[in-house]
Amino acid sequence: MLKMYVFGEGDDVKTWVAAESKKQAIGIFESVTGLDIAFEFCNPNDYAREMDPNETMTYYHDGKSPEKDTMQNLINKYCDEPDIFATSEF
Repeated sequence: MLKMYVFGEGDDVKTWVAAESKKQAIGIFESVTGLDIAFEFCNPNDYAREMDPNETMTYYHDGKSPEKDTMQNLINKYCDEPDIFATSEF
């Protein structure tokens, strides 16, 4: 079952990763960004947080149209496999 993990909550740029575990989410984040979280940000477990399935997020699935929903509903609608879900950079 996929869960949502948010990286960099205290930073200007946040990244959301859908994964089955925090370890898997960290691996996906590191492979896509090229960052070594333990080296760049100290403790990876502090840099990545598992989100509550009932937390809400405004997601722009097409880059233009806002869709506010719970994390679980967004996962169910848009996520088929572990991967980067979104970034606040765009």
